[in-house]
Amino acid sequence: MDSLPVHLIYPIAVSILLMSLHVSSSSAADTINIRDLKFNVVSYQLKPVIVHGTVKALKALPPHFSGGGGRRGCIVYGSYTFTLVDDSGEVAVQKAGRCFDIENKPSVKEGDAVIVQGQVHFFHPGESGAQVPTVRLEGQEVRSAP
Repeated sequence: MDSLPVHLIYPIAVSILLMSLHVSSSSAADTINIRDLKFNVVSYQLKPVIVHGTVKALKALPPHFSGGGGRRGCIVYGSYTFTLVDDSGEVAVQKAGRCFDIENKPSVKEGDAVIVQGQVHFFHPGESGAQVPTVRLEGQEVRSAP
């Protein structure tokens, strides 16, 4: 089997590298500070982001029933909310618990430095009871910051 001519290797390698960078960046969440998130909230609506900050006003939610569209529902344990604070501002975070997991508790404590990967939800006044424009992160993953 003959090898590729040297003058073709570079363009092929660059093309493969550029394609892999595009694929990996298109699925990765953006890391952003809270001020920029709120300033550009419409462009982040329903998109994943990563935000670093400190847990404030942690509130564990009581177990609740979650009925799923046409599926049998379950009792969800371990849901919680908190305010995420960084040097630029603060944003509300909501983290859903897990079905049937009685031992599930919030994975963070008041004052912890955390990284939140979540989906941005922006509510106009009047939507979901919001009196003023409201931004909330639906946390898919909340973990301690290194």
